[in-house]
Amino acid sequence: METEIDRKMIKFNEKLAGNKHLRKTLDIKRAERATTDVLYSTIEVDTLETKTKIDLETKEVASLRQAVQEQIAAIEALKKDAAACENACDAKAAEILRELKNQAAESMTNSMDDASMISPKKYLSPGADTTLIEEKLNKSKITRSRWKIIQEKVTSEISVRKYNENREFIERIHQVSGTKTVMELIEAFNTQEVEHFAKIQYVNQLAEDIETHRTQCSKLREEIGKMKLRNDAVDVQKMQRTKTLKSRKEKSQEQEAHLVEKINEIQQTIAVLKPALMALHVRIGCKENQDEKSLRGILGEVEHKMAEIIHAMHAKSLRKLAVPELSLPPSLMNSTSSIPTISSDPSILGKSEQPYRYMGVRPPTLTLSEMHRKENAEEEYPLTYDELKAKVWRSGKDSTSNASSSFDSTK
Repeated sequence: METEIDRKMIKFNEKLAGNKHLRKTLDIKRAERATTDVLYSTIEVDTLETKTKIDLETKEVASLRQAVQEQIAAIEALKKDAAACENACDAKAAEILRELKNQAAESMTNSMDDASMISPKKYLSPGADTTLIEEKLNKSKITRSRWKIIQEKVTSEISVRKYNENREFIERIHQVSGTKTVMELIEAFNTQEVEHFAKIQYVNQLAEDIETHRTQCSKLREEIGKMKLRNDAVDVQKMQRTKTLKSRKEKSQEQEAHLVEKINEIQQTIAVLKPALMALHVRIGCKENQDEKSLRGILGEVEHKMAEIIHAMHAKSLRKLAVPELSLPPSLMNSTSSIPTISSDPSILGKSEQPYRYMGVRPPTLTLSEMHRKENAEEEYPLTYDELKAKVWRSGKDSTSNASSSFDSTK
């Protein structure tokens, strides 16, 4: 006994030592898990901080990009204004030169006209009065000179006004570009030609990107229109299906109501006929415990009893016919003996020779599987192209699987 107790104590101590070791390992694992939880929490905090910093930096970058784009747009607007001013200055300078050339040509023609004017002495006779002719010539010269003075005033005013406008444009260009003379402006433009060219290329690239985005938008709009048309077609199909289902539901409800009316009429007729059937049941000689039986049992008993009565009457008629057969010749006896005798067993007659049992009832022409197929075919609704394609594919796969199974069975 002591040795067994010692052995048990040794085993118990070994188990305690094993449990202590397991507890130590569990404590170590728990400490490791706590340290990992702390590390993961610190990592999550660091990641959240970095995410917030990244979001802030992205927002700042977006704002800087927007500011740069605004500055680029302002520079491009200034360039456009400078180009427009330069074009206007060039056009106005060309117009001033053209007008100066025209004025010089007119002055030359007027001087030539004055020099080549016809003298009155050429057309006067020696004895004519020359005073009137000279007065007329002087008046015409005065009027011509007045018109020329007026024209020169108008042209000078126009030229002065254009000169002032051009001067204002040039001053604006100098203010924008920070130059004082035209040569400095030309030199600044030549020095900034590379930057202008790069910016022009950037503008052209942006225009190309805009065109590509426009084409993409147009394609997406076309696809959206196609999808809308498809959705409209699907909605129309759904409406048609709902209409057909509603019509079928109405027809089924009408048929149900009609069948309920017929069932009620049949129940009424059965209720009217039941007392007569019960009286007939008693009159024929069946048992009187009718309350315990149903109408079907009563009809079965009546039918069975009527069959027995008919068989009995038939047997009586055969017995009556058997008496005169004794006086018949042997040829007639052979002919009568060739007639098959009907068995008097009512059960056999009830099974084989009862043409009156189910009168006017048509036998079933379809099996249950064929009836289910017909119902499924009638309940099918008009399919879309994708559904029809999937159905054909499924039926093809079923047919191939059936063919393969039949081939395997033949093997």
